[in-house]
Amino acid sequence: MSTMYDVGGMVGAVCGGFLSDRVMGGRRVSTSLPAVGAAALLVFNFGSISAAGPGLNAAAMAALGFLVAIPDTSLGAVATQDVCERNGAGAAVLTTALSLTNGIGGMGPILQGSLTPLVAKAYGWAGVFRGAAALLLVGACVLLPVAIDETRGMNAKNNAKKAKTE
Repeated sequence: MSTMYDVGGMVGAVCGGFLSDRVMGGRRVSTSLPAVGAAALLVFNFGSISAAGPGLNAAAMAALGFLVAIPDTSLGAVATQDVCERNGAGAAVLTTALSLTNGIGGMGPILQGSLTPLVAKAYGWAGVFRGAAALLLVGACVLLPVAIDETRGMNAKNNAKKAKTE
């Protein structure tokens, strides 16, 4: 089942990049926000889904991998590079920023190994899934104002281009 998550993640990383660059005009946060929301919904219901049998469980694992890979790739790597380039930072700063981003992101699996058994013991697996869904919703709430600003900025840029051509 864990392999299905990785397969979905591989496809999600490619599709997320395509959506962000070709469909959403480079709006990485606006591309990531729906994926985070959908992942929260999926994880919240994962107890029921996984009880429905191995086929649905495998599909849900692939879908979750797909959804998580979109913000992980777009925000964890590409957005970091975008910020460094916009601020004129050189390769040394970019390397440090990417290392810091990946290092912080690596704390999740480390903490998960300790926290999951504690939460599962206290609240059951339904509590683990609901807690993970709640954290995804917090992430979506953090992304929402950035996505709004990103869309406003893109709209302002498009309006300025239209005004120049008219």
